[in-house]
Amino acid sequence: KRPRSYDETDWNESSSLENGDAYGFGKTRAERFAKGRCAELGLPFVALHPGIVIGPVMAKPHTKASPVFCRNLIFHKPTMNPDSAHFVDVRDVAAAHATAVERAADLDAKRFVLVNDETARCVNPTSLGPIASSAFPEWDLRAKPLLPAWKYAVAKALSYVPVVGQNVMTPYEREAFAAKTALSNASAKRVLGLEFRPHADSVA
Repeated sequence: KRPRSYDETDWNESSSLENGDAYGFGKTRAERFAKGRCAELGLPFVALHPGIVIGPVMAKPHTKASPVFCRNLIFHKPTMNPDSAHFVDVRDVAAAHATAVERAADLDAKRFVLVNDETARCVNPTSLGPIASSAFPEWDLRAKPLLPAWKYAVAKALSYVPVVGQNVMTPYEREAFAAKTALSNASAKRVLGLEFRPHADSVA
């Protein structure tokens, strides 16, 4: 199945409270509100949209945020495993923020997708396992899928049961696990001058 392609011209119109993606719904509402408010105040507004942010971690609590995908390799904990994941290095995200601040007036009202080249076309987070193992062969690093194929099939079937089904898997989760997406980072490269770090460097 060919991935659906998205870039900065696309907005998330599918998330809602009803389909179980309050997070995505809130993100979209927040961006539109901030953009409108900045326009009212005469302030420049630049939106940066990173994929899953990994790379060097500066504080232990942060290992349970997006770097949890790498942390789980060490502790052999199950990892969310949709086929629609995209990653980016935290240092590239920081560079994008610095550029956005320095050139805010020129970049006003622009949006940028931040994902590395290797995962611009979606990957499964369990793919981090072989990359990490190759970088650190002396460690026992393993990626365990939270929902292996058989478990996903059962959960998906149960999710259609009236009343209780959404407690098993929401409509959003059904779509996210099955979706194939491709994101374009061309604008971030061209306009912001970013050169995204190789995915393996971020994992290691």
